[in-house]
Amino acid sequence: MLQIIIVIIGVFIIFYGSTEDLKNQVNIQKKLWLKAKNKNEELVVSGQQIQLVHDQLVKQKMELEEANKRLNRFTAEMYIQNELLSYISSVLDIDELMELVTDSILGAIGVDTCSLVIYDVNLNAYHYKVKSTHGKDYLKSFIDNMKSGKLDKYFSIRDPYIDNEVSKGKYDFTSKRDVGSIVIIPILNDKNTYGLLIAEHTSTQMINENSIQFFQGIANQINIAINNANLYTKMEEMAKRDGLTCVYNRNYLQKIFHDLYEDARINKKVLSLALFDIDKFKKVNDTYGHIFGDQVLKIIANISEKYANINGSIVGRYGGEEFVLIFPNKTLDEAYKIMKEIHNSIIKQKIAHDDKLININISTGISSYPEVCKNPKDLLKRADNAMYISKANGRGRITIDNINL
Repeated sequence: MLQIIIVIIGVFIIFYGSTEDLKNQVNIQKKLWLKAKNKNEELVVSGQQIQLVHDQLVKQKMELEEANKRLNRFTAEMYIQNELLSYISSVLDIDELMELVTDSILGAIGVDTCSLVIYDVNLNAYHYKVKSTHGKDYLKSFIDNMKSGKLDKYFSIRDPYIDNEVSKGKYDFTSKRDVGSIVIIPILNDKNTYGLLIAEHTSTQMINENSIQFFQGIANQINIAINNANLYTKMEEMAKRDGLTCVYNRNYLQKIFHDLYEDARINKKVLSLALFDIDKFKKVNDTYGHIFGDQVLKIIANISEKYANINGSIVGRYGGEEFVLIFPNKTLDEAYKIMKEIHNSIIKQKIAHDDKLININISTGISSYPEVCKNPKDLLKRADNAMYISKANGRGRITIDNINL
């Protein structure tokens, strides 16, 4: 370094000729060097600042992209929930509802498999639905797993079950497919869990708080739809039933009878029908009062319905004290045996009124297509005719229709 300085001084002496000039030139060069050094430091700081701004922009871009993903997912989830809400206002079929839910979740949320099971209290049975992007039908295995009790423990939970680190083979109900994340949402009523909504991802760490809120929202909407469907079913069933006896009413009986006789006529099936009424029912009402008369009607309806259910038949109140029993695929003799059991059970029934036990009897007429009645539409008329013959011959008996009546 010293040598370089000496060389520089020598050069300056040669060119500038005096020490004073040399000093001046050295100071000038020193100032220029310091200025260049400061400028270089400023450039380094500016470069660091530019890098910092660049890093911040990259970070903001990633945050914006993530926020956009969340927004898109939120928009999709809101769309699905709005679709379900509009559907709930009109759907009254559980299977249709389950189809919509599984399709919507699979298509818009990006899960790989969506399974749904719901218990139907009206049918005392489970409904199942499974949709998957794996290109396989997992419904049968899901039903088998359900029936074998592999999902029983999840029907005891009331909060979402989440696993974001699913190891291979951890859940035997996933049919050995690849699952990284799984969420199980209970569908609840006031008393218990009556359904499960299950969503699966092949990737891990896919279930977050927003996902839980979405799935719980779907579960709540399913619950509303199920309640609506059950309420509609009850109202529909009430419209079919007689308000006092709870057996089928005349209007519904006529609809059933029309469908059954058309089926018998077209498909050449056997169809039998019985009509009976309570003997001297007006006297019962006049003697013991209408409240007791209503009790008699209820008891006879219960007895008739019991035997009808056992034998795959249909019973209804036709009007006043008259009842009709329809026997699909039952011959005249088979219908007679059932009516004989009902008749004997009614006769044995002692109905209490104050300190007295009252006996009740019925008069019955039976007809059958095509054994006696050649046109199934005439079954009711011919059974009615046979019943009046029972009444004309002393009541408390069964008259079987024949070609001579």
